[in-house]
Amino acid sequence: MIAVSLGEFETRCADRNWKIPAHADLLKNLRTSKSRPFVDVKNVNTRPEGKVRHCWVFERPAANRKAGQ
Repeated sequence: MIAVSLGEFETRCADRNWKIPAHADLLKNLRTSKSRPFVDVKNVNTRPEGKVRHCWVFERPAANRKAGQ
């Protein structure tokens, strides 16, 4: 699984002056993702900080999965 905190993602992109789609377009595109299918929006535990973040969760591509995932 891959978890992305959208707030943190947007902040980091802005810090680097990277252009990303408008928030509404980003949400629409993430929900229909094909290469990493959308699973859910939920709270996840982060590593190594051990904090809980509200994230968008996606399936990891089969070729990149570790045993047990």
